[in-house]
Formats: sequence, structure tokens, C-alpha cells
Amino acid sequence: HARGEPELATRTPVRPLEIDLESPEGPQKAASALGARLDLLVHAAGSYEQATFADGDEDALARLWSIHVDVPWRLTRALLPALIAAQGEVAFVNSSVRPALGLGPYAAAKAAQRALADSLRAEVNGHRVRVLSLFPGRTAGELQERLFRAEEREYAAERLLQPADVARALLGALALARTAECTDLHLRPLAP
Repeated sequence: HARGEPELATRTPVRPLEIDLESPEGPQKAASALGARLDLLVHAAGSYEQATFADGDEDALARLWSIHVDVPWRLTRALLPALIAAQGEVAFVNSSVRPALGLGPYAAAKAAQRALADSLRAEVNGHRVRVLSLFPGRTAGELQERLFRAEEREYAAERLLQPADVARALLGALALARTAECTDLHLRPLAP
């Protein structure tokens, strides 16, 4: 508990579902399981890999596109009636990554995810559905530990964003009065 805030699970009912969202029937299975009203959809699944044009895995873009673009597109389409019925909210946990050597496929998939969120917002704001893109910088965890090791840099988790900080920022944006909408929220570690 940070500053006396209750745990997320006590503030928001959570019902885990085990569904392969990359399967053709996955998003519709999720829609059927969740029912006619959905208050919040958070696209937080992700994958990270590096690949260059010259010698990278030629399927890297397809894999990254599937998880960051195709699945959110198909899942949101399947859940859209329930989100509209609840005047719900959709959050895309994106990335602050910038295109760089070896990051072409990842950066492309994340740029497309941002375009999806912006297009969705234009479509559903009239139904009072809010859409947020959250862009966290380097966040402490296993992935960053591996990346720092690959970069031959010392990993200091305390100098990075903490997962709880990202969650609190997301909850804060969602807690805004319904007269406001946070569309893009950028977070970065404070320490250089």
C-alpha cells in the first residue's frame, strides 16, 4: 500500500480468464465470458525483441505485430459493445521506445498501437468511452535486467520506474472525473 491506497484488486473486481487471444476465436470467447458491460479494458500484454533489417529474424515483425497490434485490434472490436454499454475505458500500455538500431520491428508495432488508440478514441469518445495511451519508460523487472546486462551496464532497479508507480499513474488517470480524459501519459525514471 502506497500512501494508504487500497490494493487494485479491492478497488476493481478482477476475474481472470485463460484464453489464447492470438487464436481466431479468442477475442470472441473473451467477449462471451465477460458479458454485456465492461468498465475497463487494459491492453498490457507485450513482447520485446530486437531485429535488424540485415540479419534479424525475418518473422520478428509478424510476432511483435500480432501481440501489440492485431490482438488489441481484434479484442477491442469484440468487446466494443460492452465498453460502449458501460461508457467504459480502454488503456493501452505502450512504450517510450524510440526507433534505433535493432528496434525497427518493435518501434513499428508500438507506433501502430498508438495509432490504434488514437483512432479508437476518435470513434468512441462520442459514446463517452475514454481511451488512454500510457508510455512508461524503463521499468524495473526481468526484461530490463536482461537489457542492462546485454548493454553491459549495471542494473540498478531502484533507479528505474517501479511497476507500482506505473499502476498508480494508470489508476490516477482513470480516476479523473468523467468531465476529463487523459489521452497520453508519459512516465520516465527520475534518476538519470
